[in-house]
Amino acid sequence: MGSPVSFKTKADGNVKYEEKNGLKEERIIFMLSLSIMDRGDEIMNDGIIFYMAAWCAFIYFTFIHKKNDARLKWAISILAAILLSGHEIVLGDVTIGLTLVGLFICSLFSLHKHAFFQMLRVVMVSFMIMMLYVLLHVYFLYDPAMLIAPSVLLIGMIAAAASVGLGRTESEALHVCVTGLILGDMLLQVAVLPLKGYIEAGGKEFLDVASISFCSLYVFFRTSLFIKSVNRMKTGRKITLKR
Repeated sequence: MGSPVSFKTKADGNVKYEEKNGLKEERIIFMLSLSIMDRGDEIMNDGIIFYMAAWCAFIYFTFIHKKNDARLKWAISILAAILLSGHEIVLGDVTIGLTLVGLFICSLFSLHKHAFFQMLRVVMVSFMIMMLYVLLHVYFLYDPAMLIAPSVLLIGMIAAAASVGLGRTESEALHVCVTGLILGDMLLQVAVLPLKGYIEAGGKEFLDVASISFCSLYVFFRTSLFIKSVNRMKTGRKITLKR
């Protein structure tokens, strides 16, 4: 075995790591930062948010939502996402969750339905969400943001807010959010490959972030629809989000 590498941190003092062929100092710092963030998000990164949100959505679309074609499609899609979440594609050091693959295929099928210029706009906005996803992960990796709220929660809500601001319609906002998160997770895994040594795309953390984003979008759209319906009523006073 190689000689141990030692460095000092404010929290832990001297920490020693050993590896067969030796370990670079920047890789040690990265892995330590990653472990600190994971400890801060220990409960949030095990997929519990995804499973809670997915099962609630499945029950809603199966038993509560009004009967139409969208009801059956959403119920089947959500159930498929739940079933696929426990399976992965493993190719050497590359691991890809089947739920991410399924979402990516659905995103591609939805993309071809747009006109050319609208398709181009969706792609550009999706790349913006992708870069935002990666930058937020890198920022929260070296910043104690989990003291305010878990980074998974913050990333999901910020991504949803950006999708609402950049998307012109509800369907477009949902589309760019899904596509941007998928591309962002792939880019993030490739970016940290030299430090981690493996790729794990579409893991439980990604599913939690996506679930928080979808729930945030749903709450915003339902709130907006409620305000619009109240404003149509002849009450003599309109309700707005402004003071």
